Amino acid sequence: MTGWQTWTTAAESAKKSAVLALLDEIERTATAHYDESGTYPATIDEMAISVFPDGGNPAMLDEIHYASDGDKMTLEWREFRVIRPEAEQ
Repeated sequence: MTGWQTWTTAAESAKKSAVLALLDEIERTATAHYDESGTYPATIDEMAISVFPDGGNPAMLDEIHYASDGDKMTLEWREFRVIRPEAEQ
């Protein structure tokens, strides 16, 4: 692996860590909203996410797909997906 490939891999790994931490923050915020109001927020904008993990930034929100009908939320980035409430087994 060349120095450039190593740097690119490290940068991608750092971004992945930051986005996954941001997904956790969005999930916590949406769940807290649900616990308080009985519905999930309709959009990420309604959550007013303003704290970003190390290496994170507001532009990362544009890469995250969030959907909610109030009773259920889906949060996705690349191959990572969170659905709440979880499907019954």
